[in-house]
Amino acid sequence: MKILSVIGVFFLLLTYAGCSSSQQSQTDKTSGDSLYVFETVPDTGSGDIPVLNYPDLGATYYVVQIGAFTTKDRAEKFAEESKTDLPYNVKISFSKQNNLYVVQLKDYYTTRSEAEKVRDDLRQNEKFGDAWILTIYK
Repeated sequence: MKILSVIGVFFLLLTYAGCSSSQQSQTDKTSGDSLYVFETVPDTGSGDIPVLNYPDLGATYYVVQIGAFTTKDRAEKFAEESKTDLPYNVKISFSKQNNLYVVQLKDYYTTRSEAEKVRDDLRQNEKFGDAWILTIYK
């Protein structure tokens, strides 16, 4: 019986030590200055942001995306701030496929080169350095 008690205490200590070291590792990971932590659970409770749905224009076309966010608030803030820096209208949609709020230009482009020119112009501003093009096949 004494051996079972010792084994039980040993497993409790082992479990406690395992949890403590895991927590310590998490603390160590987040102590750096340049670490960016992505939220793991997107905010999907908003009914005022439409679900991403591309129209059928009868031909392939191109969309320029300037941001993707895990929360509605961050997407709305980015879109609002972007209005002062852009000569384009933007829209926010929720992508069920990626569980992200995406910020895109409202205009669609019929040629890749036209979309690339817009994307390249956007990338001149550091804020839009990650702008990219989506090809919508129809």
